[in-house]
This record gives sequence, C-alpha cells and structure tokens, in this order.
Amino acid sequence: AELMQLGRSDLSDPGASSGGVEARTRDVQASLTRLQEVNDAMSRAASAAPSGRAATTLHTLQRHREILHDFLEEFSKTKANLRMADERQQLLTSVREDIVEHRS
Repeated sequence: AELMQLGRSDLSDPGASSGGVEARTRDVQASLTRLQEVNDAMSRAASAAPSGRAATTLHTLQRHREILHDFLEEFSKTKANLRMADERQQLLTSVREDIVEHRS
C-alpha cells in the first residue's frame, strides 16, 4: 500500500519536491529490506521447527517470498515511472524557459 501511495501522490502533484520523493523512496526501500529480513528469520525458524507442520510452513514461506518479489518489482516500476515523469517535467521546463528567452 505504501508503495502505491508513493507513486500516486507524487505523480498527481507536479510540484512535489524531489526531496520528498527521495525520502519516501528510502522509507519504502527500508521497509522492503525489513520484510526480507523477516522472511529470512521465518525461514530459519521454519528449518528448526518440528516437521509436523512442514507443508503449511513451506507454503507460507513461499507465499511471503512471492509477495516480497511482487513488491520489489512494483517498487522498481514505480521508481522508473517517477524518474521518467521528473525527466519529462525537466524537459518541459527547459523548453518553456527557451521560449521565454527567445521572445525577450
């Protein structure tokens, strides 16, 4: 959810500061790193657990890995979209400045 909010709020606000985007990017990256650490800890705990619930535990671990993978892919796409939007905005600003300069 946090990842989707990052893309939506900043793309809908053309005046959003790059510092705000960078801070949110770091926050999401930190959250994804924490999620990876939790998945790793769960994996270690599952390997030490009794084998009676092994199938359920393995299924849960696999699902958590899939979710993390999906989040990482979405985060990467969102960062690329934000970067492209920023580049587009910079280009438009540059063109506007060139037009104003040419008219003067």
